[in-house]
Amino acid sequence: MINKIQIENFKSIQKMDLELRPINVLIGANGVGKSNFIGFFKLLKNISNEEKIKNYVNQEGGADNLLYRGLKISDYLCGKLEFINNQSYRFRLQPTLEGNLYTATRLMLETACN
Repeated sequence: MINKIQIENFKSIQKMDLELRPINVLIGANGVGKSNFIGFFKLLKNISNEEKIKNYVNQEGGADNLLYRGLKISDYLCGKLEFINNQSYRFRLQPTLEGNLYTATRLMLETACN
């Protein structure tokens, strides 16, 4: 079970550090990032290898659409999941010249996004 999630520079989410409970409810006005938070899990599903992440980024319209305020503002996308067994998974994606993202870092048992 995930007990904490950190997201940096994903779509409308500049920075999020959220502790999760067994039951979580997302409430908020339109356009505040609820769907982007859920969409982050789709990104996680596709991060397992470079071909999957490349296809996912292409389906989403390129790195510029996935990075917070686009390539002019964000030069990476970062995420960290902490699990109840004190393990964590951290990754950092960076844009390519072709408008895709590559996995710059993918680590287990890491302690921070930066």
